[in-house]
Amino acid sequence: MERQAPDYPADLPVLRRQIIVRDFDFGEVEYTFDLLRSGRIDCYRIRVDGKELPGVFGWSRVLEMIRKGFIRVGGRR
Repeated sequence: MERQAPDYPADLPVLRRQIIVRDFDFGEVEYTFDLLRSGRIDCYRIRVDGKELPGVFGWSRVLEMIRKGFIRVGGRR
């Protein structure tokens, strides 16, 4: 109680999270998803392999985008 309250919101780095996906189904391919700071603390701007996508995305939409970005491959039975 004697200290000053910290500044809110905290200064966040420009690159907040990075997700790297390596896909080996049809040869090795690597995708890099950079989740960048946006105007909202719970949302991100997204850069995929150096190209920024339009809009701002929450964590659930980011994961959904990554999941839907890969085709389903039939496995052996």
